[in-house]
Amino acid sequence: MGKRQTIIIISGVFIAVTALFLLLLFWEDNGRTGGGGQDPEERPAYTDQEKEWLAGYKGREFTLGLEVRLDSESFLEEMPQGASFLLDGLEGARGLAYGLLEKLEEELGIRFRVVPFANPQDFQEALRKKELDLYLGVDGAVAIEAGLQLLPTRFSHPYYCYVGTGQSRVESLYDFQGRTVGILEGEGALENHLRSYDLGKTGIRTYGDSGTLFQALRQGEVFAVVTGERWRETGENLRLAFEIPSLKVEMARIGVNPQTFLLGGILYKAFHQLEREGTLHRLQEEAESGFNLYLLHSGLTDAERAWLERNKTLYVSFSKESEPYNILEGNRYGGIVGEYLDMLGKSLGVRFLPDPLYGMGDWHSVTQRLESGAIHLLSAVAAPIRKEGEARFTAPYLYFNVLVIGREESQRIGSVHELEEQEILVVEGTPIQVFMETYYPYISLVPVADAKAMVESLKETGNRERYGLVNSYQGEALLEERSGKGLQTRGEILNFFYQQFQVSPRHAILAGILDKAIATHDIAPILDRYDEMEIRRDRNRERNVRILSWGGILLLLLLILGTTWLYLITERKRRYEEQNREQEYALQQYAQKEKGEEAASLAFFEWYPQEDAIDASPFFYQLIGLAVESDVYKGAMGYTMTQLLEMIPSRERSNTADLLAQIRMGLVDVVHTEMEIYNGALDRSLWFRMTLKAISHDPEGMCLKVVGMLQDISIIKEKENILINKEKMDSVERLAGGIGRDFNQMLETIETYTLMVQKKYPKDDKHSYWCGQILNTIRQGESLTQGLLDYSGSSPMVRELVDLNVCVNKAVEALQEGKGPKHKVLQVFWEDDLFTSVDRKQMVNVFTSLGRNALEAMPSGGTLTFYTGRAEMDLGGLQRLELKPLADGYICASVRDTGVGMTQSQLRDVFEPLYLQNGHQSRTGLGLATVKGIVQAHGGALDVCSTPGEGTTIAVYLPYKKQKENI
Repeated sequence: MGKRQTIIIISGVFIAVTALFLLLLFWEDNGRTGGGGQDPEERPAYTDQEKEWLAGYKGREFTLGLEVRLDSESFLEEMPQGASFLLDGLEGARGLAYGLLEKLEEELGIRFRVVPFANPQDFQEALRKKELDLYLGVDGAVAIEAGLQLLPTRFSHPYYCYVGTGQSRVESLYDFQGRTVGILEGEGALENHLRSYDLGKTGIRTYGDSGTLFQALRQGEVFAVVTGERWRETGENLRLAFEIPSLKVEMARIGVNPQTFLLGGILYKAFHQLEREGTLHRLQEEAESGFNLYLLHSGLTDAERAWLERNKTLYVSFSKESEPYNILEGNRYGGIVGEYLDMLGKSLGVRFLPDPLYGMGDWHSVTQRLESGAIHLLSAVAAPIRKEGEARFTAPYLYFNVLVIGREESQRIGSVHELEEQEILVVEGTPIQVFMETYYPYISLVPVADAKAMVESLKETGNRERYGLVNSYQGEALLEERSGKGLQTRGEILNFFYQQFQVSPRHAILAGILDKAIATHDIAPILDRYDEMEIRRDRNRERNVRILSWGGILLLLLLILGTTWLYLITERKRRYEEQNREQEYALQQYAQKEKGEEAASLAFFEWYPQEDAIDASPFFYQLIGLAVESDVYKGAMGYTMTQLLEMIPSRERSNTADLLAQIRMGLVDVVHTEMEIYNGALDRSLWFRMTLKAISHDPEGMCLKVVGMLQDISIIKEKENILINKEKMDSVERLAGGIGRDFNQMLETIETYTLMVQKKYPKDDKHSYWCGQILNTIRQGESLTQGLLDYSGSSPMVRELVDLNVCVNKAVEALQEGKGPKHKVLQVFWEDDLFTSVDRKQMVNVFTSLGRNALEAMPSGGTLTFYTGRAEMDLGGLQRLELKPLADGYICASVRDTGVGMTQSQLRDVFEPLYLQNGHQSRTGLGLATVKGIVQAHGGALDVCSTPGEGTTIAVYLPYKKQKENI
């Protein structure tokens, strides 16, 4: 098949696939319309029965259990043990809950006696004693967030909603002992909760819906129906049942606890009434006004202003969980926290920069850098919460180690290391004790029994230099012990807390400065913008996936067709050259021995076919890597021809054996052959040319004696391989240049028609957007063909003086977009001003190609690192890399990955233009050949080092230019 015919076939397939792609893009059902949102549900007014109940219980006091939940796994994972604002968030949650209950008391004319619970054990004990009438749960994580949202569904009766047949009423879970209990399907948490009680032989049966439950209730299959988290659904069905006359008779047989059912519905309606009136919103604003601990001190002090004058640049590190929301591209500073800190920095006259060593080292190394002053802040932001198609980011928070408590306010410390000579009190068995023993083993700790014992020790005379380390929960207990003043208002409690507790061992001043700045800069606009970005991203995800998928298939098909074509043409040429290579050898005089043999790498021997014995000189055995005495004759102590055949690879052994059989049987007199023999002494295979001539036969024509010559032609073979590779490379380069130009013409045609289609639609139209995606795919194809042109040398080179660090940084930015979630891309600049004369675009493509190959070699994730600096090489290193000695020397940029690595045999073939590595890499193989050609065209060299299972390092060497000069 000729070149032109092949181009026509590939062009036809490419155009057909492109047409199919465009058809799929525009084939869309425009008749679909999105469903509009429903209006908020209007809660009905109080029923006559509820009004009657309110009148009967007017002025009555109900016992309400208030639980502040701070022990959920997701909450604890996000919050550090020593964060000082936990106590503040706890008080804020309670304050909002108390305010809400006050409004409900005014609305309903009833009173609540609030019983707070700090742990689940106390709450369970109150349930057992039947001390509660109502339950209100406040999630501490909700209180910490900027919105301070309190969900109305948190109101429920502590004993849920119980329904029994006849006049049977239940007051607690223990009335279920020995009975069968019915619950709704999907309430696994409720089922586990019921099983946690010791209820004897109580059975649990599940039903699909409340209608089936009522049917089972009427038939007497179950004693009671328990509805927990879904009490609103089932309770609403019960309420409607009371309003329908036809069901009143049937419901009269079902005993409903009026206090549970009616009060739950009443509170639910009252809450929504407060929400409609705006009372709840005002209540939240009042709670937020005193939310932060440091808002009591609005202005900067003289000490804080002086600190800012000394520290104009502050470095910030990030937690790994917050990485997607803090760092956008490479090590560039960005994200929600980044924008917020930029806003704060402008108001304070300082600049926040990212940690130069971010991502290198573990938590311990980050802590050490924090304590040494190399970095100043550790920032984290919670992950987004998705619900019903909406995305919401929580406000960022900054934390600075644990609470340090001293007896006087003047006991401020600059670093944890200042505690080394002091007595440090910790509550025995707490996480903060484990933290200090792990990361600060040189600091002496004095365990105490509980927080009360710590307070008493701090009060003792002579202990002014003693400190205590606590977490937030112990801090609450210490507050109660130390105050003893019956502080009531939130302002009094926070003021007392600030006066008595010294916060943040290293960053006390910076903490106060930032909190005051945060109080005057609202983060809501930043959060709203990221919310909108997230919502748009969700809405367009399916469409983008379809467009990118078809675009990827299109490019993949193009790559497969082009690479297959190149491979077939090159392989055909290689086989043709091998088949037509003539082998002509000459038999030299038998008299040449010893030194003459060594000089010509020739060894002569005699072979006796009937006895299969070899009579040879010592140099014969030395040449093939065997140690045999010089007086060996006719195989008495030497080797046979059969043994020699066993040293030949199996793929060539049968052919050589056939030739020996022909000369043994007298069919031919002269045999010429080439064979590969493994030399054990050199630990490598050598190529030999063997010539055999029969000189005597028996009367039957069988050969009796053969004179042979064995010549080492390994060097000749290597030169032939070099010549063959050069011819193959030249052929591939010519083909690559032709393909690149032809593909560019096809891409230009598609781009022209796509632009014409795009102009027919406005910019915000989806069809215009899809055309943009097609143009992006075309530009990727143009980048591919540009690589082929670079490889073939057809692309013009525009040299300029460029800093090598700039090229590496551009490549890293491109790699960040295509890396997987388990990949990490780092760059380390050891030196600045690494100038060299190169084509900037080609050199960026070099590092991008090396980076992509490295990412593909790490299928299970890993770290890709770029290093740049001056190259230190001696004369031997320059000769090995075939580089010329230069006065200014060379610079180097290395690309290191932690992937699968390569074996020595793979390293020998890695720069072949059509090399394919099976297993973890699936690229076409043109990448490294192109890279090597571009680097050598700039007067540089490539060096590859790899270890299987550990990774690969590729170093790029380029000439160094000391001073900027016009090129």
